[in-house]
Amino acid sequence: MTRFGSQDMSARLRRVMMRRPGASLETADPAKWHYGPGFNAAKAQHQHRRFTQLIEDSGAEILWLEDSGDGLADAMFTHDPSIVSDHGAILLRMGKKLRIPETRLHEEAYLEAGIPILGRIAAPGSVEGGDCLWLDPNMLIVGRGVRTNQEGIDQLAQMLRGYGISVSSFDLPFWQGENACLHLQSLISPLAPDLALVFASFDAGCFLPDAEGPRHSTDRSAVRRVPRKQRPEPKCAAHRAQETDCGRRFSKIEGRDAGCGLHS
Repeated sequence: MTRFGSQDMSARLRRVMMRRPGASLETADPAKWHYGPGFNAAKAQHQHRRFTQLIEDSGAEILWLEDSGDGLADAMFTHDPSIVSDHGAILLRMGKKLRIPETRLHEEAYLEAGIPILGRIAAPGSVEGGDCLWLDPNMLIVGRGVRTNQEGIDQLAQMLRGYGISVSSFDLPFWQGENACLHLQSLISPLAPDLALVFASFDAGCFLPDAEGPRHSTDRSAVRRVPRKQRPEPKCAAHRAQETDCGRRFSKIEGRDAGCGLHS
């Protein structure tokens, strides 16, 4: 039986989909892909090799997507084009138009690996995996911003509702604009079921503990908006709360136990 699924993002990683940065990154136009002046393909490749070694040393199995020179420079970030639930993979529709073809690569890989496709996000909806975070096995938190819209969130909620999984969404800070967008997982990185690393200056107020303990809310009016000019540079802080889960830039397929879930 094919192993897949995990709705717990801080559990032990057992199986993961990855792609080495290759020819597509080496020939990428930094301006087109919004990589900034510090872009260095050779350095990125070196860091990815070291990163891969850490994954291999952990004992996780890697399912490789190879870079055939398809021009998809961002495809090494395999966490974004799909998510995997205990019930199958969900193919997402990327908000960054240059990345839309990446979903096809994931679909082909899942079919070859024998992992069922639960559903897919269709236009005009858009969802990126970096905006999705498993709060617990029965709740998926989704950040609404420049890469993930309400139509996509509604489609995702409809797919998961029949499995007893609820989807809650929150507005993300605009920060420096569309080309420097923040994903939900740019703000919150859960480290354990009750421990998360967050950017305190951009805190998602609905997640932080108050006098009555941890909380979350689906009410948009409860999400605090701060004008960009008033936002300080991010500072890291750790917060303990029960409303957290972890995000890293690769796509997990199978978690701590058979059927446990997608780790990202």
